[in-house]
Amino acid sequence: MKNKKKGFLILENIISLSLIAIISSLVVSVFSTSIFCLSKSNKKVEMANLANKEICKLQQMLDDNELETENILKNKTLNEFDIKYSINKIEDFLDCYKISVIVKNENARINLNSYVVKN
Repeated sequence: MKNKKKGFLILENIISLSLIAIISSLVVSVFSTSIFCLSKSNKKVEMANLANKEICKLQQMLDDNELETENILKNKTLNEFDIKYSINKIEDFLDCYKISVIVKNENARINLNSYVVKN
């Protein structure tokens, strides 16, 4: 009788430890996935902020008459991001410009456009 009880306790322990292992592996998997998604979205936010800063800088340069040509296309690199911007004069309107900024890295790309009327 004692032998059956000991065998039953060992079986209970093995089942409970395997359930704990399965649950803990699921929790670790969820945490690692959320950390990966968080870092990916952090890069996208950083890219959007860079594009927004570049648009604001170009708008200010247009207002201050620091840009001499009507159509500009330039590239630059900042940290791990490639920034490409273009300024095109819209002929249908007086002193209206379209500013396009593309920020990209090896995994993602963000494109922002803005229209500026020169003062």
